[in-house]
Amino acid sequence: MPDKEPLPPELAPFLTSVFSEDNIKGLLQAYPQEAFDILRRQSDRKIAQEKAVENRRQRAATEAVITKRLGLLLIFSTLVVVLLYAGLTKDTELPEKIIDIFVGAIAGLVAGSTIKKRED
Repeated sequence: MPDKEPLPPELAPFLTSVFSEDNIKGLLQAYPQEAFDILRRQSDRKIAQEKAVENRRQRAATEAVITKRLGLLLIFSTLVVVLLYAGLTKDTELPEKIIDIFVGAIAGLVAGSTIKKRED
């Protein structure tokens, strides 16, 4: 009979959720290697699924951060272009309107994020 490997600790929650303790002992005593192989495959599959879910969550969070940064870069580059245009053409009315719009937008973003954080 081959040497029995100890069951990995990550199998314990799975085993207790599927089988009773007596069934697990009987299964391992009657068919030790086959039962171990089956349980190992099921455990590996479950671990792989959990890792895939975690990877999707991380990827979504990373994409959200990148999107926010690109949005801010676009906003500030637009502001710089408008101010450069106003400086070159000596137009004073356009920058005042643009600055008012940007201040209002930033205030709205700050207020929205503050309300969202309080809800969480």
